[in-house]
Amino acid sequence: MKLSVIIPTKDRSEVFELTFHHAIKALESIDAEIVVVNDSKINEVHIPKTHIDVSLINNPKSGVASARNLGVSIAKGELLLFLDDDILINADNIKAMLIIHQKHQTAAVNLLWTYPPQLINQIRHSSFGRFLIKHGFTTMKDGLGSEWRNTELFETDVAASFFLFMHRDTFHQVGGYNEQFPHAGYEDFDFSRRMKEQGIARLVYTKSIVFHNEIDRVQIKNWLVREQKGAETRAWGAVLGNTELELPTSSIRGITYRLLRNLKPLMFSLQRILPNSQLMDVFNHRIIHLLLGTSIFQGYQIGLKDARKGKP
Repeated sequence: MKLSVIIPTKDRSEVFELTFHHAIKALESIDAEIVVVNDSKINEVHIPKTHIDVSLINNPKSGVASARNLGVSIAKGELLLFLDDDILINADNIKAMLIIHQKHQTAAVNLLWTYPPQLINQIRHSSFGRFLIKHGFTTMKDGLGSEWRNTELFETDVAASFFLFMHRDTFHQVGGYNEQFPHAGYEDFDFSRRMKEQGIARLVYTKSIVFHNEIDRVQIKNWLVREQKGAETRAWGAVLGNTELELPTSSIRGITYRLLRNLKPLMFSLQRILPNSQLMDVFNHRIIHLLLGTSIFQGYQIGLKDARKGKP
């Protein structure tokens, strides 16, 4: 059966190029195609010549959910692999996935991700990088928390589309991605909820690892922008009826975050001037926590306002 690898991308040319290069090498020995969906309205995507069948299409809508759905609509394969534009794969990842599919043909399958070793080595030299490592932002295993199982294969509540494999029939059975979410993140929650309702297993195979090459998102301001957008999307999910996504905030905490919002420039300045030493990490990391909480609060409030107006 033919495999269609669907890669949405938006304004990340250098990161995407490396992802594309790795995907081409990983697919050399199998019947496969790559479908690239450009979700940018300002930048073009350039595809190098290759022996593998590659399609490039611009998304007339906006958002990764609609980009993935569009990719499926033009894909030729019976098997689908959704791949984020910052995930580096190899041939062994593909082989592992196909073996799992033979045993679990109706399941949706994730592999594990971790930051590439060279990126870990790079970020451990900054206080913010050490924050990311310490608090589990650099591996999927840490992010799963209590869901993690020390087994070769286990089922999870929420499948993640960074590397998500399934049969085309499974995708259509679920009904595709919900395009109402304005940013990436919680469309996976909605998609997984519908998979669960349909009795479709969401599996994680722990013996094969892909690299999450977020090299352009390991600067604090870029990272906080992403976290804020994720909170906006979470609010949309809550308004659309996913009560598990509600983010209750006490009145005192709300007042605190509104005050901190006005102090963000000062917190950035403090974080920047504090010495980059492990001895100072306790202070630096406290500031980062405050910036993170404030960004999430801001994003959630913006998302609630827009979702209630029906404005994506």
